[in-house]
Amino acid sequence: QIRQEVRSGTLLPPSPGRTTRALLLAIIIGTTRWQAVIRILSSDELFSDAVADRWHALLKRCPPHDLGQTYAWNQCWWKHFARQGASAKQLLLLADETNGQIEALWPLFVRQRRGVQVIHWIGQTEGMITDYMLPLVPAANREVAARTLLEFLTEHPELWDVLDLTIPMWSGFFPVLIKTTVVHGSQMGLKWRTAIIDHSSAVSLPGSFEEFL
Repeated sequence: QIRQEVRSGTLLPPSPGRTTRALLLAIIIGTTRWQAVIRILSSDELFSDAVADRWHALLKRCPPHDLGQTYAWNQCWWKHFARQGASAKQLLLLADETNGQIEALWPLFVRQRRGVQVIHWIGQTEGMITDYMLPLVPAANREVAARTLLEFLTEHPELWDVLDLTIPMWSGFFPVLIKTTVVHGSQMGLKWRTAIIDHSSAVSLPGSFEEFL
């Protein structure tokens, strides 16, 4: 299931077929020569200096970014809330590695809910919600990263039943993900839907507080 903020959607895995248990998946993207490998990072790796350094380096390549995309926020949220709430949670931190370098990070986890495995952003479930969660991926690599994620999910149906994500429209990532889902997800046998789930009012402010008064 995919779910968006101002838009929301649902992504379901294809019908049961081949089940792959491996945690590494090599994919050739389009006609490029890049070899993208999505790797599932463990909880120990999330709390390691090595991942923190690589996270910070990738964040610098993704301006502008929000607090919810930072290493400190995700690490802190998982440390304090992973065992909170009624549902069991399993970390699903995905690193998209291309040519030995992390090109995208998907800070996700799987929530067990009445026998259904639902993927959420770290920081968005059961009232312990971070407003703006997004993947870490440079703008130029968004389409490749989104397609790689769908490929990974298609190859690992045992890991999930529903992908449920909230994406703010201002980020520009929503249309990229939807385009990728429509073009490639349908060919992979994935089912999806979108809907508006939230409206936020905005006020244009003048250049100074005096003018505002």
